[in-house]
Amino acid sequence: MGISSKELTIAGCAVAISAGVFLYFYTRKKQKGNMLRVEILSKESFIEICQNIRSQYSNNYWPAVKECRIERRRYSPKSENYEQAIVNFQRRTKAFLDSATEQVTRKYGISHKIFENSVNYYDSFPEIAQYSEELVKPAYTEEIKSDLTVNQVRDVMIYYSNRFNELNADYLGDFEDYYIVTSQIEDEIYKKYKIEVEELNNEYEKYKTELEDIVEPMKTQTSYILASADDSFEGYK
Repeated sequence: MGISSKELTIAGCAVAISAGVFLYFYTRKKQKGNMLRVEILSKESFIEICQNIRSQYSNNYWPAVKECRIERRRYSPKSENYEQAIVNFQRRTKAFLDSATEQVTRKYGISHKIFENSVNYYDSFPEIAQYSEELVKPAYTEEIKSDLTVNQVRDVMIYYSNRFNELNADYLGDFEDYYIVTSQIEDEIYKKYKIEVEELNNEYEKYKTELEDIVEPMKTQTSYILASADDSFEGYK
């Protein structure tokens, strides 16, 4: 939970550190009335660091996506090898984000605690919090080209939704099972339509005003990067 802005009062001026990042000192009331000094990044520095972390994470994420697809598509979707490829991918992406965060914060000369304090503080300001929320949303690092029509996009999205419901993915016991099932659906889509999910998302951006009727039911279904700029899709793989 973020620190409420009502609990904070400025207790000092901004100070510069090694890489030109500015820190602000705040005081926060503790339960018994004592004051606790909290050190956070300036708004501009926080945004810059988040953008750098996301960029580094994305550079590692997309090659791993391609590797995972190649590996898992060698096997039957119901095989243990298929499932293990997906589990391994999930573990790698978590490590990518942790590594990117560590490397970027070290580059700027700030501690993990300061970055964590900043995430918590700016959580109260949606226009800034979006930058930390986007850390887990890999940005595309290559131009995505596809030429689907609006009806083709609709067909693929309906197929995804129907298969998701058929497999009862809403009721799976844990995230690993969920990711395995949704990966199976995405591989079915690739086999049937010759399109990857990021290509579908790219086309959706062009036609989203014409696809509003099927977007709402899919909000909790997407496991991947099917996430438009207006956050119509909310699930991530």
